[in-house]
Amino acid sequence: MIVQTLRGFTRVFRVRPEGGNAEFWVSQLIVLMATVLGVYLAATEGFKLAIHFESLTSKKDSYYLQSSLYDELADNVVTAEALVERIDKKQGAPKHFIDEYRFSFFVWDSIKGNNITFQIPSDILNDIRSYYFVNEDLREGMTSSWAYDSNQAKIQFAENTQKIKTETLPALQANINELERVLVEHRFIDRPIKQ
Repeated sequence: MIVQTLRGFTRVFRVRPEGGNAEFWVSQLIVLMATVLGVYLAATEGFKLAIHFESLTSKKDSYYLQSSLYDELADNVVTAEALVERIDKKQGAPKHFIDEYRFSFFVWDSIKGNNITFQIPSDILNDIRSYYFVNEDLREGMTSSWAYDSNQAKIQFAENTQKIKTETLPALQANINELERVLVEHRFIDRPIKQ
């Protein structure tokens, strides 16, 4: 009885009654393997494309963030230079007008909690952080009633600002330009922010 049931069951897999089923099963096996291979290749290519897209999206976010940081830092350098110039002209005691020359920290404060921040080269980030940290103390030193302390603070403030202007800003701009080149090359942005 069991043998008869098995024969009946195997009849389902017979395509031709005379027993030449090998070609059919080989062709079905090839179709199955081709399907599995095709799905694997498509999934692999899709995954690579998704990773590439995510990388470009991250570069685009970094590009806009760094461009904003560059603009803010450049504005702060202009503010610092104007403050030093006014102190040099001796237009009153610095403690009376120093508050007119406040730095903007909107972008700098915004990037602190953003993971894209760490795509900015560490030497640039470190220079900017040091500049802001040290110069806040120097601003207070410029309002000192001791002339020597005030003058030394102004000199150090001017030197720090010059370093940011001549080294850090160009390095940040070069990094922005490289991101821009990659993004334009992959047609991820239509045009650069600044032309």
